[in-house]
Amino acid sequence: MRSKRIYQFFYFAGTRLGDVLKLKWADFHDCRLQYTMGKNCKPGSVKISDKAIAILQQYIDKKDDTDLVLPELRSVDL
Repeated sequence: MRSKRIYQFFYFAGTRLGDVLKLKWADFHDCRLQYTMGKNCKPGSVKISDKAIAILQQYIDKKDDTDLVLPELRSVDL
């Protein structure tokens, strides 16, 4: 189940679930996740572990960098 894998990513990256659900491919740079935290609008940067990278590689079916990482959420109005 792909949904379970994103929870694993959530665990490894240490980010809030709401922020994980809104991740776009453009948020990833040089093995780091760079995003703005939804709760306090502060910028955050997290080094991505090898385990998290392995999980992310299972989701690479993007059309461009503005695509959400979770393809199931692409039709949802965030």
